[in-house]
Amino acid sequence: MIVEDDEPLRGALEEILMADGYQVEQAATLAELRQALTRGAQDAVILDLKLPDGNGLDLLPAVKKKWPGAKVIILTGHGTMDAALTAYQQIEDVYFQSKPFDAPLLKTLLELALSGKPA
Repeated sequence: MIVEDDEPLRGALEEILMADGYQVEQAATLAELRQALTRGAQDAVILDLKLPDGNGLDLLPAVKKKWPGAKVIILTGHGTMDAALTAYQQIEDVYFQSKPFDAPLLKTLLELALSGKPA
């Protein structure tokens, strides 16, 4: 699941991940992510912090409650240590990647997350 409000970036992320064989769903807002939480589980969520209708961290507890096995990669251009600490306090298996992202690095981070290895 990619949760990113920037449509070209969301599309690029989807293209990169689908080329590696991942099945990808998308959401552009927290509201769309809330709707996705009513559907089947996700293995991973790439989550932007700044979304048009709020902060991506606000839904982290709901994501982990509904999809407990999902790994979360927070992808943001607004990354700060405070945001990272807040995320780590909410869930243990969260990964943090700043924008602009490096595609090979993000793919490696996703592979590590899904394998359960620390980044």
